[in-house]
Amino acid sequence: MQKYNEINSKEQEAIKIIRAILLGTAIGLAVCAALLSLSSMIFVKVGFLPTDMLFPITTALGTVGAFFAGCLTLAAYKKRGLLLGCAAGFLMFIIVLITGAVRGSDSYGISTITKGIMFTLAGGIGGVLKVNAATKVKRH
Repeated sequence: MQKYNEINSKEQEAIKIIRAILLGTAIGLAVCAALLSLSSMIFVKVGFLPTDMLFPITTALGTVGAFFAGCLTLAAYKKRGLLLGCAAGFLMFIIVLITGAVRGSDSYGISTITKGIMFTLAGGIGGVLKVNAATKVKRH
C-alpha cells in the first residue's frame, strides 16, 4: 500500500510541475503576442519598418515573453527555479518554432539556435529571480 501512495504522490508532483510549465508558457506567449502587437502598432504609427532590425526586435520581444514565462512558472510551483524556468522558455521556443514552420516563413540556421538559447536562458533567469525573490525573508 505504501508503494502505491509513493507512486501516487510522485505522479501528483509531476502533474503539478507540468501544469506550472504549461501555465507559465501560455502566459509568456500571451505577453509576447501583446508586445509584438504593441510594436506593430508603433511601426504603423511611425510609418517606418526597419527590415534589418525585424529579427532582433522580434527575438528581443520573445525573450521578454520567455522571461515572464519563467517567472510565472515559478509563481505556480515555487521550487526548482532554473530547471522549470528553462523548461518554460524552451517550450515557448518550440511553440514559436513550430508556428514558424507551419507558416513556412522561417529559415533555420544559427539565428534559430540563437533564438532558442536566448528563450531558454531568459526563462531560466526569470525562474531563478522569482525563486530568489520568494525565498527572501524580511528581517526586522
